[in-house]
Parts: sequence; C-alpha cells; structure tokens
Amino acid sequence: MAHVTSCSASLAPVAIRQGRDSKAVSKALRMPSASRPELASLRMASRSRSGAVRTVTTASLPSSRPGESVTETIARRFGESTTVAEKALTVKSAEQFEAFLMAAEDKLVMLHVESDEECDLGDNPDAWSAQTDITDGTHVSMSACVQLKNNLARVVRDADDVVFLDLAIEDGDPVASALAHDLGVTRFPTCQYYKNGKLVWQHVGASSNSAEQIGEGVLFHGGQAAGGVNAEDYITAVKSEDDLIGFLESCTVFPNPTPFGVTLQVPCEKQLAILDVSLQNASPACMHVYPAVLGLARNTQGATRWARLLGDTSPEANALLQKLGVASAPTFIFFADGKEVKRYVGGDRMELMNQVLLFQEEQGVQLPQRAVRKRMTNAEARALAIEERKAQKKKNPFYASYN
Repeated sequence: MAHVTSCSASLAPVAIRQGRDSKAVSKALRMPSASRPELASLRMASRSRSGAVRTVTTASLPSSRPGESVTETIARRFGESTTVAEKALTVKSAEQFEAFLMAAEDKLVMLHVESDEECDLGDNPDAWSAQTDITDGTHVSMSACVQLKNNLARVVRDADDVVFLDLAIEDGDPVASALAHDLGVTRFPTCQYYKNGKLVWQHVGASSNSAEQIGEGVLFHGGQAAGGVNAEDYITAVKSEDDLIGFLESCTVFPNPTPFGVTLQVPCEKQLAILDVSLQNASPACMHVYPAVLGLARNTQGATRWARLLGDTSPEANALLQKLGVASAPTFIFFADGKEVKRYVGGDRMELMNQVLLFQEEQGVQLPQRAVRKRMTNAEARALAIEERKAQKKKNPFYASYN
C-alpha cells in the first residue's frame, strides 16, 4: 500500500444539569403539586446503570423554543431522552463489546467510556474549565463531562445509522475496568470510533471543543451530520477507478433550491467535479475539513459535484490513490469536463472554499452568496446609544452618576 502522509499529525442525556441550575430544580421539586398544576401529572422515567427504572417528577424548565410552553418543552425533552435511551447500548464486558462490533458490520460504532470519579479535560483545557466554581465548591471540570454527555445525546438523536455504546467504569466492577484497560483507555472520558471492527479514531477528554470534534468524527466516519443530514445524499463514495469514471461522467441538474434559497442549473460542461482524497485512519486534517466539504456540496448543488475517496480502505482504493499521484491527504482534485484542471492540498476550510469560488468565477459561474448585512451609519449608532443611556437612567437612578 502506498504511503500517504496526513497534513496534520451511558450516552443517555442528563435530564437536569448539575451546578447552579440543580439547586433551582431541587427547590421546584419540593413545591406542592397544586402550585404547579401543569406538571402535576407529568413524570419522567430514567434508567439506572443497573437496569432499574426510576420515575422522577420534572421541575419547571425554561422553554428553549419560541412559542413552546413549559409542558411542551418537557414533553419534547422526554421524547428526546427516550429516543437516546433506546439507541444508546450499555456495554459491561469484552464479550458484549465484540458481539456489538460483529453485529454492526460496516456501520460506525462509537464507544463512550466514562468514569464517575474522573473527568479529564483533555490536553488543551480552556481556562474556565480548569477553575473551581466558588459558588458551591464543586469543580467545574465535572460539569464539563455533564455538558459533554448532553452534547453526545444530541449526536445520538441525529445519527440514525451509527451504533452508540456506553461503558461506565465504577468501583467494584473489575470486568468493565479490565475491558477499558484492554481497549487502551486510561483517561476518562474517551470516545472511540470503530469501522469494520477496527479502531479508526479516538477523542480523549471533555474540553470546550470536544463536542465539535466528536461531531466531526461521527460525520467523517459515519456520514451523519446534525439534523439527520446524510453525507451520502450530497457526496458520492468513490472506491475504485470505475467509480471515479462514473462520477466524472455523471451530470445532474438540481431543480431544488440550495439552503441559500437559490436554484443553480449550470450546464454539464461547466460543472465542477471535485474529488476529496482522504485517509480513514489517523487523519485529523481530513476529518476536520470534512464538515466544510459537506457544506459546500449542499450549498453549490447544480454547479459542483462532490465525491470522496478513502485511499486506505481497500486495495482498489489504494490503487486509485497511487494512479492519481496523491502523496498527502487531504488532497482535492478539481475536474472540468472530465479532465483534471486544478488541485488543492491541505485541510484549511476557508482556503478550500476560496479555491472553489475562484475557479467557478473564472468559468463565469456565480455561486450563491449570503446577503451582506446592512451597517448602520455613525449618526444612527449615536442616536441608538443616546436612547440606551436614557433607558438605563430610567431603570437605575444611580446610572447617571457613573456615566
């Protein structure tokens, strides 16, 4: 196989957030049901790791969507929690884990390994997460893991074709601890990604950008994006030379508008075909740029066609990678009218977008642009500031003495 370098070296959601909010929730739970008639009959079920189901009355939670009542908010979140509980599977032994891997076949398997006693903030923690919350004495780092689980819950809900497993390390459970050790997990939490029974990527820690990186991993390896978007609907999978030929010969005029609300119908001879040549294993740059690839594929339908080749997934894929002369991943090969016209080597999202826009501009193709936000004049800004000061003065008579 040719050597190609890379350009860079229980999942069930927590219903009540820990920290300041938990105090308000606890207080609300102690209120008589008569004072909260809208919640008197609404209860939420959750499942403990032992498998026992416990019922918890939920407190009044703020509505997170315009026009949604408190009851509707709780009902929606309960439905979302139920979906996550049904999709996230608990692993307790090596035998169970191997069985899940075999049953998944070629689907992405994501394993979340957590500990009740440890919350590693990763190699590059942000300053806030490394501090101690002086309001209640709890360490913010534990809150980071709670937030990570909430983010994972959203990923579980959106990804229909991904298998999610949860391995909890607890005192007195040597079997689970032994499995984590065998998997090479020494820091918690750790998220591992498996394809066809092989580990292809892992993320360690609960830093501020963990949610983004975990989402990138699910998209790159599982083809699932937020909102239930499937990458395969916009990006063609190329696994051999025949696949590439078929992709280059295809031409589709999309009658439906792009997310910008613009319908693009560029003639076939002017359509740009772009092949993303990436590596599945140990390829952080390939993974990081992929959300931009999907975004461009969705927003330029009818003017560009996109495909992806994972050059290390099979002998046929590697043979095509060698024939294309790709020495570094990711590499983006631009084709026009079936012929290569340009290459971009690198994983910079903005540079990739600029390369696409520049080429299309040279071909006389105008891609959709976001509307430029109207900027207020200096006079309008001064008038707005004066009105704001007047409003502050009415609310607080001491405001004038400081301004």
